[in-house]
Amino acid sequence: MKNLSMDNLIGVLSFTLSAVLLIFAAWRFREVRIAIRRLTVILIILIIPLVVIHFPYDSDTPARKAQTSEVEQYYTQEFAGEPEGTKSKGYLAFALQEEAMHEHIKRRVSDFVERYGVKQRHVLEIGAGTGFLQDVVDDYTGLDIAPTARRFFHKRFVAGSATALPFPDNEFDAIWSIYVYEHVTNPEQGFAESRRILRSGGLIFLMPFWNCTSWAADGYEVRPFCDFDLWGKMIKASLVIRAQPFFILSYRYPIRFLRLLSASFSRKPTQLRYKLLKPNFSKYWGPDSDAVNSIDRFEVLQWFLSRGDECLNCSVMWDFWYNEGPLILRINKPQ
Repeated sequence: MKNLSMDNLIGVLSFTLSAVLLIFAAWRFREVRIAIRRLTVILIILIIPLVVIHFPYDSDTPARKAQTSEVEQYYTQEFAGEPEGTKSKGYLAFALQEEAMHEHIKRRVSDFVERYGVKQRHVLEIGAGTGFLQDVVDDYTGLDIAPTARRFFHKRFVAGSATALPFPDNEFDAIWSIYVYEHVTNPEQGFAESRRILRSGGLIFLMPFWNCTSWAADGYEVRPFCDFDLWGKMIKASLVIRAQPFFILSYRYPIRFLRLLSASFSRKPTQLRYKLLKPNFSKYWGPDSDAVNSIDRFEVLQWFLSRGDECLNCSVMWDFWYNEGPLILRINKPQ
């Protein structure tokens, strides 16, 4: 198997080496040396605390079974009717965005189906929701944790959890899952279950909402300042900086490098690391206010690669530095 973790590491180190060589070329100028030293000290002082704060320390644990029941109850009620707050301007604005997003998602999934010849295959959608993708393929099964979602389907529907899929091993040829795993307690177990029910050579199209924010649960992005106390106002004001790409990438890249370094020199499959979030199941403020975890795309990629799987839409540097799109993976199992 091609070691893509090592390829990624080599690519990142090559880029870093090029930057170091440029610095050495300019090192002979005294002013440049002083500026580089000062900048290095400033970056270390700023970045290390950010990495420590944002590092994904959390992993799966059996203790979250109670939260799984809470998630099931929440979505069962949601698909039985309109969630609380759906008449608010904030919700209606997001609803219009979601309608446009559905068309965008349908195009992406249709492209996946056409490119990889999935149209006539046995396909499962995990977290099928309202079933708007059920007619993209012929042999379709939709799974959702909410039994009340059954009313949206004219094709096969199964109520069940992503972490305990009610199917035998090697049952499906392909899986897709859209904006789901950020709502799954114990997502590593969910990914393992997906691998279990796929045949060797099967395909999986993964498109969670990567890197969900901790402030979505309280609606900081859509609520006015007058809704909050002094501390809440400070949090909302800080989003001007915290939501900026330069701020996010200042800690995300170092974290990815540390995780890549660990995966590259380990002979064992990696353990999925993520950040737990406190979901809001009482008030809908917008997409992912009910997310239970924050997962990084690069972390999930390394998890699958370390198990011998193959990414079909990955490149070395692009996926490390920028790519936040879906993952398309081919599952390889021992014969």
